[in-house]
Amino acid sequence: MEFLVEARWVEAEAERRDISLSKAAIRQHLQSEGEKLGGFANFSQATGLNQLALRRRIAVDLLRRKLEAVALPELRDPSSRQVARYFERHQEDFRIPETRFLRMVVTGTKDKARRAKEAVENGLSWDAANDRFALAVAKRSPSRTIVQPSNAIPSLRTGAFEATPGVVEGPLPVKWTWWVFEVTRVRPARPQSLAKSAPVIKRLLESEAEESSLDQLKRLLRRRYRPQTTCVERYAIPDCANYSD
Repeated sequence: MEFLVEARWVEAEAERRDISLSKAAIRQHLQSEGEKLGGFANFSQATGLNQLALRRRIAVDLLRRKLEAVALPELRDPSSRQVARYFERHQEDFRIPETRFLRMVVTGTKDKARRAKEAVENGLSWDAANDRFALAVAKRSPSRTIVQPSNAIPSLRTGAFEATPGVVEGPLPVKWTWWVFEVTRVRPARPQSLAKSAPVIKRLLESEAEESSLDQLKRLLRRRYRPQTTCVERYAIPDCANYSD
């Protein structure tokens, strides 16, 4: 119901502004969207709509875009000042998190991990412990890793960030393996520079501007056409003039 009301508002405003679409434009867009999903049949199945309904939705979407271009101010690229201001207000969002560097032995059982830990604590080198106790697949991988809050398995993240640097830790269950490890270096969290943050901030500001533009168009249409919109009572929604809670 919401789409039907909005579609009628878009069509009415387009007619009011003498904005129209050619059948060729609708057909071309329909064909383009269908090709993305491997043909019209797949497109129809994915949306649950027949060809007539799809044509209506596409026409409304294309008209809405034209209305945005005509009825609303042109969107401009965020300025350097806007980017810098956003960065100043959201610096915590652009911090590089603490990073921990580990060397480890990855075993298949808790008992083998315990024996590997004892061996390292008694002076066996990490490389030798890896050769003696690690899983075969682990031996083919580097016996060192880097852990950040965003890129680690939860149990490994917890173990790595609770560990005391320079102390042999474990056995630690990580999925179906058992780890013995040592934190060899800690790189503290630090702020990211404005220069590196700028591309992300610019995309965020552009997205916010687009959303604001859409909201402006919706408010314009609602203000102009809601008083004229009367719906069947049982299907009435807040955008209908005769809607009541």
